Amino acid sequence: MKYMQVNLDGDNKYYTDDYGLQVAKNSVIFESFPPVLHIHLNQFDYDVQSNTMVKINSHYEFPMEIDLQKYLSPDADKSKSHKYILHGVLVHGGLSKYNCRYYALLRPEKNHRWIKFDGARVTPVSVKEVLENNYGGSDSPYHNVYMLVYIRESDIDEILSSILLEDLPKHLCEEENAVREQKQKESIENNRHMSIWVITEEMFKNHKGFDIVNFNNKQYPLSEVSQFKFLKNRTYYAFKKMVAANFEVPIDKIRFRIVKDRLNKTIRPHKVITDDFLNKSMKEIKAKLAGGCSELRLYMEILENPIIIKKKSTQTGEIIIFIKYFNPDAQSLECLGQLYVQKGSKINTIFPFLRKKKQLQQNTPLDIYEEVSLDMIEKKTPKLTFNKSVMQDGDIICFQKTLTDKEIQEHVSAGRIYSIPQFYESLFMNIIVQFKSKFGYKDSVPEFSLVLNKNMTYDAVANHVAAHLNTDPSKLRFTSVSGKLKNDIAIITDQTLSEMLNLSSCLYYEILDINV
Repeated sequence: MKYMQVNLDGDNKYYTDDYGLQVAKNSVIFESFPPVLHIHLNQFDYDVQSNTMVKINSHYEFPMEIDLQKYLSPDADKSKSHKYILHGVLVHGGLSKYNCRYYALLRPEKNHRWIKFDGARVTPVSVKEVLENNYGGSDSPYHNVYMLVYIRESDIDEILSSILLEDLPKHLCEEENAVREQKQKESIENNRHMSIWVITEEMFKNHKGFDIVNFNNKQYPLSEVSQFKFLKNRTYYAFKKMVAANFEVPIDKIRFRIVKDRLNKTIRPHKVITDDFLNKSMKEIKAKLAGGCSELRLYMEILENPIIIKKKSTQTGEIIIFIKYFNPDAQSLECLGQLYVQKGSKINTIFPFLRKKKQLQQNTPLDIYEEVSLDMIEKKTPKLTFNKSVMQDGDIICFQKTLTDKEIQEHVSAGRIYSIPQFYESLFMNIIVQFKSKFGYKDSVPEFSLVLNKNMTYDAVANHVAAHLNTDPSKLRFTSVSGKLKNDIAIITDQTLSEMLNLSSCLYYEILDINV
């Protein structure tokens, strides 16, 4: 121990004003030690060249037991043992003081196994993992112990004694009981209630992506969909009455369709809930019409005239489809709303309606596609019927004005997408990227999200982030979040956002004073 290096002689003599250099003894002695001993290891040092604190990766072994009695002052109380047992190892992982993670290895009970606490993960570990994996040095450059916790052997029973109920503060017990009672109440309520999601045409019109709405795909912006908690045993009529009042619509002008997951991982409105179910419970409706769905999702239609929905109405040739419009000039996909068509009618019979909807000239030629799934956009033949085109309730039609060769060339020259399949392919590659400041306290905008395309180049990503932060893109530096070691991302011209993310959806950013 350095504390016990006492001799000051040779070239290391002690200087005094009156007697000059003298042979001396220098030492530190301890009068006492606490029951719990925290030993801090200095793992960082200031580097003059880089003007930063750098990590010291020296190999340092630490024992399971230490006896400190010989380091006590001769006059210290030595009536009890000063043998200490290791019970805690705090570890620093990473190469720098800032780009790192911390975790703890603890033995919470006497003679108990070691446990690793790493964020939300709690796992048992072996003694070898506690000791050898954290000695540091060339074999383990990333993980080093920075604090050791020893407990005096004679005090372990007292310090690690079992916690009794009377040891706990009264207010903590009351808070815990209140939380437990609330959870029990919520559990009872959840057993009595069910979640019912209601989609409207207006919600579809506000949607900007795939499908009719986005419930839970966090790769894209989520839709705001109305959710209701409703008693499972209450009737469908009671539910209709409640929803009609909520949306301020007469009850005789609304009807609902079951929204189901299709095999191609899309969601579409399906069966109409007829008035034959008015006196049935919502639990029965879910079991009969939406079997296999964890939650009940409904699409609400608002019709102009009062309606009575009987079984026979579902046997007619009418289907409901949803319309989207692609505008290559604006590079946008607009959801226009719902449309009722006869299955036996030709697809081009709706062209006048579509042209009027977008104020196109009467004879404007149209390209029309079906949005089948995320990665399947199918062109439709206008002269075929909806039935022969294998279209059904809930299908989505997307159309655009047919472009001339000259218009296509203009879009290509401007770097714009000019067709529906191209746009969907681009949409398929979109992702919500979360940007976090590497040092949050330095930046006024520590965290934000942007919808970006996975095929974007490094420069394009930097430009988008710089525009959001109102800064110079050349002063931005990004750091990856994935993997054991978080590295600064090198500026490579043809590097894509997908390569930068490396299976993550988050990046750290820094705003530097100089160009990267």
